[in-house]
Amino acid sequence: MASAFPAMGDEVLAATPACIRQGCQFSQASRVLDQAHHALTQETRYSMSQALWCDQGGHAFSERDPGRQRIAVSVLNEETEQEERVTKDFCGECAKSAGLTTGRRTRPQAIQASAE
Repeated sequence: MASAFPAMGDEVLAATPACIRQGCQFSQASRVLDQAHHALTQETRYSMSQALWCDQGGHAFSERDPGRQRIAVSVLNEETEQEERVTKDFCGECAKSAGLTTGRRTRPQAIQASAE
């Protein structure tokens, strides 16, 4: 069975004679789609990161915040009286003040015995 989407340069099924004489518009539309996809990819690469909402501090912060935390908590739904899991986002500063992060840990340096 033939594909409903013709290859580049192929005529569209049931194309009008004028479309065939002037060249199929599928290849033109395909080029426009490729250009749009490329433009969106470039825009995403050089654009700002997504803004998230800090549930602890009540302010926006970047998804690129290196200390950001996402936690899942169980809360009581007052209408159904059932526990539900809810995710909450914390910016790095609020996560630190809430005790959700730990300081960077390093290995203790080895104690060298003196050769006396």
